[in-house]
Amino acid sequence: MVKKLTLRTALLTGLTALIGCASPTLTGTWRSHEKFTSGDYAAVNDLECLYAFHQGGTMTESSNYDSLPPCPPAYGIWRHTGGRTFESNSTFYISKPPAKTDELVQGWPPNGRADVHEVITLSPDGKSFDSALTYKVFTLDGKELPAAAGAGHGHAMRLEFAKP
Repeated sequence: MVKKLTLRTALLTGLTALIGCASPTLTGTWRSHEKFTSGDYAAVNDLECLYAFHQGGTMTESSNYDSLPPCPPAYGIWRHTGGRTFESNSTFYISKPPAKTDELVQGWPPNGRADVHEVITLSPDGKSFDSALTYKVFTLDGKELPAAAGAGHGHAMRLEFAKP
């Protein structure tokens, strides 16, 4: 009887530990430094992005260049692909500077969009990730501009409260 109880207790303890183990997740907010090696953004050396990966698989991303020219944040989706690997797809809209200064009051008109694909590898401790990014650029009428497309890499840190 004691052996059965001990074996049952050990099995239940092990099962509880397995169920209690958290799967790796991107859910949360991250600050990333990104460098593109090709495409329109290759000349940018100080690109930073803030990501919010939401539970349920949606995401929002904004960069320190969202005001040059003015453009909204990127919106997208993400998923866990296995182990510590994830992928995301997002889109941001591109705006065009007005041709003349007096047109500024009309705002910056739309000028296309960019679609970004990112393959993300989460660190073992879940506090940082490295990523490989590719993007494609499209005109207002949806035609791809291959010469503007690019690729790069990123490194992100999870935002956390400072320890007192």
